[in-house]
Amino acid sequence: MGRAPGGSKEAVRALRGYGERAGATLDDYPAHLSSLLEHLSTSFDDPVQGGTPVAMPDGVCSPPLWLLGSSLHTAEIAGRLGANFAFAGHFKSVDQKMAEAAFEHYRSVAESAGQVPRGSLLTVAAVCARTPAEAEHLKAAAVLANVRKQMRIPGLLLNSAEVARHTWSPEEIAVADALAPDTVVSGTPGQVRDALIEVARATGVEEIMINNVIADKDERHRSYELIAESLRS
Repeated sequence: MGRAPGGSKEAVRALRGYGERAGATLDDYPAHLSSLLEHLSTSFDDPVQGGTPVAMPDGVCSPPLWLLGSSLHTAEIAGRLGANFAFAGHFKSVDQKMAEAAFEHYRSVAESAGQVPRGSLLTVAAVCARTPAEAEHLKAAAVLANVRKQMRIPGLLLNSAEVARHTWSPEEIAVADALAPDTVVSGTPGQVRDALIEVARATGVEEIMINNVIADKDERHRSYELIAESLRS
């Protein structure tokens, strides 16, 4: 579960109906989450209609609750609830220090609330290639994709060759320079393996989920394969 559905603040307000209810704000996430959990449990009682509505399909267990976020706010809610916590480390403005602080806060809040910290997962943007030069081309494509997304420039992902021919505008360069330096993990199989092991050690997470934005299907699959092979070796 994540707080933001994506899109602009105006789109979020339209989807959630903020402004239609007195006092409704963008900070109603904990209340929405609590309402969802009540619906998934057997303890929810509708004071207007009466009775207990049943989430369908009936007779099955609710899935484990994971909260996804990129801030201390979500980490705190997950800790208080004793929920699993996933940190969105693949975001363009997130760095490893923020991830470390979020998981430390999550565990501290859980212990203070008498909860046992549960599953922990970190999402990481990572690209991998046989040679450093190839890896740099893939990283440049990933960075440009992040830049264009942040600048709200629509369009398809560019492949390595298209990025190599791309002339960066002053605005794109400024946005790229503002990104966290370790937004994208890149390199040869050994370099990416070492980087992932280090970030897992530093954050203490149980699991890492890798995301990449490589346009070419074969290059994308090969990047995942090289990372998987390096971690098995």
